[in-house]
Amino acid sequence: MGFTHLHNAMTPLHHREPGTVGLALERGRWAGLIPDRPYVHPAALWAIPSLPFVSNAVAAVG
Repeated sequence: MGFTHLHNAMTPLHHREPGTVGLALERGRWAGLIPDRPYVHPAALWAIPSLPFVSNAVAAVG
């Protein structure tokens, strides 16, 4: 099971109710995170450093 765009439109990670993000971190074989400010607070990038970053920016593709 994999997760893309982790945190995007998902319930926040909370210690009592981990939700989809907690499931992804516990059981997911892989997960991608959009590091853009509107989607994820910078503190989350430091808290979960092993996730690969993905982007929803298509302009960079050409």
